[in-house]
Amino acid sequence: MRPSLLRLFLLWHCVVDGVVAEELYCGDDDCYKILGVAQDASEGEIRRAYRRLAVKLHPDKNREVEESLANEQFQQLAKAYEVLSSPQLREAYDYYLAHPNEQLYNRYRFYQARYQPKLPLLHLIVGLLLFITAIQYINAWTLLMEEKAEAAAEERAKAEEEQARHRAEERLRLRQAGRERKMREQQLRQEAIEQRTKEKAEAERERLQQKAAERVAYLEGRERLAEKLKMVDANAYREVLSRMDREEVLHYSSISADQAFVDLIQEKLKGEEEEEDDSAEWSEEELAKLTKALTKYPGGTRDRWMKIREFLGTKTEKDIIAKADELKSRLYSRKR
Repeated sequence: MRPSLLRLFLLWHCVVDGVVAEELYCGDDDCYKILGVAQDASEGEIRRAYRRLAVKLHPDKNREVEESLANEQFQQLAKAYEVLSSPQLREAYDYYLAHPNEQLYNRYRFYQARYQPKLPLLHLIVGLLLFITAIQYINAWTLLMEEKAEAAAEERAKAEEEQARHRAEERLRLRQAGRERKMREQQLRQEAIEQRTKEKAEAERERLQQKAAERVAYLEGRERLAEKLKMVDANAYREVLSRMDREEVLHYSSISADQAFVDLIQEKLKGEEEEEDDSAEWSEEELAKLTKALTKYPGGTRDRWMKIREFLGTKTEKDIIAKADELKSRLYSRKR
């Protein structure tokens, strides 16, 4: 029993399309007459008749008529064979020949025979179910893959975001560490500068204190020496003091024995007179050594003249200062 839905569809198709009788089967022509067989001919007879006429009416073989007419004859032959070779179409065609007035029913039977499924209905249903199942599986698999892809994309995005956050934190940490290191280095440099400044200030303070102490000791020794010299010779003590340097003042001021002091002073006066006689002239070697000493101990050097005197070893500080002033005056006059 054929499904009613299919029948309704075929009826609707026939009504809507308005297929005319000439379009059914072989049109106005008789399919049996086209093949030249009887209505009760067997399938073998129909097949042999078609082969015989196909060779005869083929457009390549039928040169006696026009090409368009030959094509039309061959197409009509093919249509007649198509109708009679199909049991369903032949049965419907025989009914059509027997009942030509039932046009609507004849159209229905024609389309039913022409377009009805060739497979059994059960096979068709099973095939449709398998097809639908495959489509659903593919759809589910596609959705699953899309969900996995979206999940993977979200994971990658989260991982990239996390990595970016870690990189930003690392850069911030490195910058902070760099700033702290620079601050520590700057603090250490500042502390080192302050320490050096403090040490220099302390050394300068000690030097000034020592210098002040030496100055006080010198002045005190000079006063003591002056008092002693006044007791020895009130008229010559100034001259004796002017001939003594700092070390000599400190040395002679510390002598307590009066006779020993007098002997030393007389020896000093006598020795300096001899030195004045001996040091009146400067040899070339002494002048060279003086020039070298003046360069070695420039102005501002602590105890400069004492060091120069020790370097020369043959002149007093007074002679050295006088000769240095003389050399300076000569050099100045030459430049002018």
